[in-house]
Amino acid sequence: LGKKDIIVPYNCYQMGLPTVKLDDLLTPLHLNPEYIRNEIHRVWVVEGVLKRDENHIYSKRIFYVDEDSWGILVVENYDRQGNLWRVGLSHTRNVYEVPGVMPFADTFHDLKTGQYNVKGLQNEAPTAGLMNSDLPPDENYTPAALRKKSHR
Repeated sequence: LGKKDIIVPYNCYQMGLPTVKLDDLLTPLHLNPEYIRNEIHRVWVVEGVLKRDENHIYSKRIFYVDEDSWGILVVENYDRQGNLWRVGLSHTRNVYEVPGVMPFADTFHDLKTGQYNVKGLQNEAPTAGLMNSDLPPDENYTPAALRKKSHR
């Protein structure tokens, strides 16, 4: 559908700090907004509509794709009646040691039941907020390396 500036979770460094307790972060209905950072960010809006004669729990999905990292920051999922049903949010941060924009955690909200699910939290873990800096060597990212690892 094109580009658009919207408010999205972005640069959410505080929510991933090991000092932030899960009991403080996980509140009824949504994450505690004191630990979430949102900002206006340019995204590409991509809409997927269920084809006629096909079956799926969602009739339509709208993805908001970060213009900088190409990660999906927000997804809207619509039920068969066309009502907004579920929303997914990716709480990202810039990981300078990789480098790249990566999610701290992803939340999935069911607007009909009021429940939500969070994936990826590491708060209170000894390695919270750290990224494994032992990346494969650059020679792993060549056409020759890909040919070597592929099978026919």
